[in-house]
Amino acid sequence: MGMVTLFSMRKVPRPVPLFLVVAAWVAVPAAVQATEEETLSATFDAYRVAVLKRRGEDAADLVTKATIAYYQSNRDDALTLPRDDLESRPIIDQIQILSLRHYLGAAELQGMDGRGLFIWAVNEGLVGENGVRRIELTDFLVRGEEATGLVEVGGQRSTIRFRFAREDGEWRLDLLSVLAPASTVMEAQARKYGDRRIFIEFLIAQGFGGQAGDDIWEPLAR
Repeated sequence: MGMVTLFSMRKVPRPVPLFLVVAAWVAVPAAVQATEEETLSATFDAYRVAVLKRRGEDAADLVTKATIAYYQSNRDDALTLPRDDLESRPIIDQIQILSLRHYLGAAELQGMDGRGLFIWAVNEGLVGENGVRRIELTDFLVRGEEATGLVEVGGQRSTIRFRFAREDGEWRLDLLSVLAPASTVMEAQARKYGDRRIFIEFLIAQGFGGQAGDDIWEPLAR
């Protein structure tokens, strides 16, 4: 997590990570709940270790299929999405796609699928190491094939919950749960900045180095 994007900016001050609040969970038997809580906590801890040690393969095994599909979508859009279509997308998507265009070339992206891109991002330290390091999860709630854990930051409990999904019999982290609140935060910051496009280019240049110019708004494969 990190700058509340899946590709976290390295040099830009980050807001406290936000996660989608999931409500209305039903109770499960106490013994089952205790076991599930231990498994969910272990899953998050394993993900934290994988991210901090930059073990992309291990991290990829701990996230949902939807998370990997989102990386696949970003990869495809970085290559082919026209400028007009990109400009109509939520700001969080724009940052993700433009970051890829700024950081990678067409040949590099064409050589990856969604899982490969996620693995690369973890190995490069671009998935929010600072955020993962600060977060603790407590008060796990389970509802069938979904679960949440209450976020603590710096020992302070919040009302924010991180989502998990059970896939193929294993609990996995749903990193997409950050996207809606992340977009809200970034939209507010862009409005304060005054010029949305320049704000985005500034973030990308600060986060990845170099000059992020107007050319990143054009697809790589053209």
